[in-house]
Amino acid sequence: MGGRGAGRRLLVGLASLTPLAARTSGASPSPPPATPTATAAPSVAVATPTVTPSLATSPTPTASPTAIAFGEATQTESALDCKFFATDPPIQCTTVRNDPRVSGKYAATVHTRPWSADASHEAFVPWGTARLVNAGGVWEGPYSGIFATGRGNIITTWYTGSGGYAGLSYYETITASTTGPGWVAVGLIFPGSPPTG
Repeated sequence: MGGRGAGRRLLVGLASLTPLAARTSGASPSPPPATPTATAAPSVAVATPTVTPSLATSPTPTASPTAIAFGEATQTESALDCKFFATDPPIQCTTVRNDPRVSGKYAATVHTRPWSADASHEAFVPWGTARLVNAGGVWEGPYSGIFATGRGNIITTWYTGSGGYAGLSYYETITASTTGPGWVAVGLIFPGSPPTG
């Protein structure tokens, strides 16, 4: 099952993570309301702007300072600044990782299989192909994941490198940040091919 309708359901689900992340960002509480004055001001209706999920973004990302080498393999951490569109590819991100080999421009196709109890309570399985490009080469591979309202989103990708990254693989898990808005990822770059079985 794919297409624009499925992509829109994914976008709504992904956009629903933003308020949760904002609540956990450690922002200062709002100041107490001002003391009322003796003169009442006339009430004015103020329109509340709507946020279009297809344009939802996270703040400029930052990555942890150091990648960790394990012989020929390197563990990476990253942050993603993503935008969601109603056109192909529907997900487009700029990634900032602590290893420049896996920083760059990210785009992904989206397919979903949703289940819902009602309009505000949904779960789905997303899958597709992700592509990460930078000056050194290209990473491309299949991803899949799970989303559930109130539980968040987890996406895993197996990339194969080409260009300057030929002969390397990159495995990555992306989740919604629990310490602030946006997305975070942990990955491992290693020599050889992704598993096939």
